[in-house]
Amino acid sequence: MPNDSLITAFERADATQIERLGAKGAKLVDDFRHLREIFPGMEDAIAIPDGFILTTDFWRRYHQAGDRLTDEHWAVIAEELRALEARKGCRLGELCGTASLIVAVRGGAPISMPGALSTILNVGLNDEIAASLIARGEDE
Repeated sequence: MPNDSLITAFERADATQIERLGAKGAKLVDDFRHLREIFPGMEDAIAIPDGFILTTDFWRRYHQAGDRLTDEHWAVIAEELRALEARKGCRLGELCGTASLIVAVRGGAPISMPGALSTILNVGLNDEIAASLIARGEDE
């Protein structure tokens, strides 16, 4: 993919590139690959779902643009999200049987910075997906 310097899917990322992926991102890529090697065909049951990483280059450009997301930023996010949706066979926020596509957004850096970066969980979760998840579980 031409924008791999700004954004990269777990499946294309090199977990040894901590400076580029951030420590959390590199660990997610490493776990993503190892779990799929150990448990082939169990992608929907594994605790580390598919995803992508906004690289440190992405964030450098963000800061250079005055801490705002430019059209280029939005374009590469939309492109990678479409690729993720194609891999999963489901659109973000769409109810797709037992594997609805919801994502988490985490900040990361090459060094540990506890408490410095936000995490946003369950992006794409809506009332329909929540009701489906509740119906499959034992708790409300």
